[in-house]
Amino acid sequence: MTRLGKDRVKFNELMRAHTNFRIGGPADAFYEARTVEEVKNALKASKDLNISNFILGVGANILVGDKGIRGLVIKMSNNYMEVVGPLPGGTKGLPKSEQTHYKSFDTDHYLKFDDLDMVEREADTLVKSGAGVSLPVLISWTLTQGLTGLQNFSGIPSSVGGSVYNNIHGGTKLIDQFIDKVVLLDTDGNLKEVAHDDMEFSYDLSRVQKSEEVIVEVIFKLSHGDVERAEWVRREWLKRKLRLQPQKNCPGCIFKNISKEDAKRIEAPTVAAGWVLDIGLNLKGEKVGGVSVSPQHANFFVNDGTGKASDVTELINICKTKAKGKYGLELVEEIQRVGEF
Repeated sequence: MTRLGKDRVKFNELMRAHTNFRIGGPADAFYEARTVEEVKNALKASKDLNISNFILGVGANILVGDKGIRGLVIKMSNNYMEVVGPLPGGTKGLPKSEQTHYKSFDTDHYLKFDDLDMVEREADTLVKSGAGVSLPVLISWTLTQGLTGLQNFSGIPSSVGGSVYNNIHGGTKLIDQFIDKVVLLDTDGNLKEVAHDDMEFSYDLSRVQKSEEVIVEVIFKLSHGDVERAEWVRREWLKRKLRLQPQKNCPGCIFKNISKEDAKRIEAPTVAAGWVLDIGLNLKGEKVGGVSVSPQHANFFVNDGTGKASDVTELINICKTKAKGKYGLELVEEIQRVGEF
């Protein structure tokens, strides 16, 4: 590990300090990679030492086991953003919208997903970002550059790399709709640009989830759209999430939304898993140890500061069992389990 720099590698580092859930035992070794070259060196070191590795973003959407993570945790901190230039074949789009007043969101959050959508103009500009950049930071920065497209993902506590890995959704949008290429690092240390269509994107999925490749850079395709409207959408998403979702000691959504077919079968007015857990199963406030189903939004679990991974897994099993028993639903976890439990 000395090749990674003196005092740069931490041993037996508690992962609860690096996850939004504030849960997780010790990592054998922990290293913060600030450049693509440092990512390559860290991966090579783990390969040469025959130890496993795990790539960490901002620590959202993961549950680290109480026994921690064996091998090397590599935290991505390659934080750069740059407007590359015009998109070949792109256009400047349409004139600015004449709409000047936008009504604030005020409705049942399990039922409405499209009220903040805006019609995007044709993409005309490429922007590249390091995988370690915080997604909220990128969104704010692109708007200052006069570029729209990412505003619907506001308030999602993810890194750029994590958002692409999971192909996150915001309202009715998936982030891959705004991706041109992804730069991946393979197991032999080779960098390669992968076109959007070769990333095998679908809902909450990308090809990286089933490969050993690492996302190191993302090239987005954005537009010179209605920045006033987009900034309003960004603020409304933040306002909604502050009001309706927990913000502390919470990893993000626990379960993926159900299918349209299942929603129709159980006569649910929405595909939101939160509706199933709340209205359908009355699980808000359900608690195991130091972890409870949030009283704000039932598809979020909250750690009171004493919670353990074992509490989370037991609470997940309670939710799954009740959904299966009442509705015949197989709830699918969105949160990623990492390490030893």
